[in-house]
Amino acid sequence: MGALAKVCSGFFVSILCLSAVGDDFLDTVDEIGQRAASGDQNAIVELVGLYPTDSAAVIEFMRTYLAIAMEKSPVAVLRVIGQHEYFGDCDFVSVTGEEFVDRFAEQRVLLLERREMLRQIEEPELANLRDRCIVKLDATIEALAGVL
Repeated sequence: MGALAKVCSGFFVSILCLSAVGDDFLDTVDEIGQRAASGDQNAIVELVGLYPTDSAAVIEFMRTYLAIAMEKSPVAVLRVIGQHEYFGDCDFVSVTGEEFVDRFAEQRVLLLERREMLRQIEEPELANLRDRCIVKLDATIEALAGVL
């Protein structure tokens, strides 16, 4: 079961999810998101292409899938988001997913690993975006250090 299906599984939550975006769209986002999370560059393009949407929940899942995809294929993610103003701010890069809720030390470790992955990117055309993402990660990592 995909992440969207998990969130939209409760009766009342399902009603809210379905009324907000529709069952078919949720299935589409979930299917594309899972492929993107595996590092599939075409799916990353498709996922980012689903924006704009009025659903905050769908946007959050898009951000989560992009963050996971960053771990599998950071260069591909940066290439795709660099072409889209909404995701080019790198806010998604610090998203850790529901399995890390209230697990601050583990969140910090994951984000430190993401930062190191980004630092390995040497493509000159991605340098500015890479550096913006690292700044976002550093801010979150610093904030997490304050809670530990």
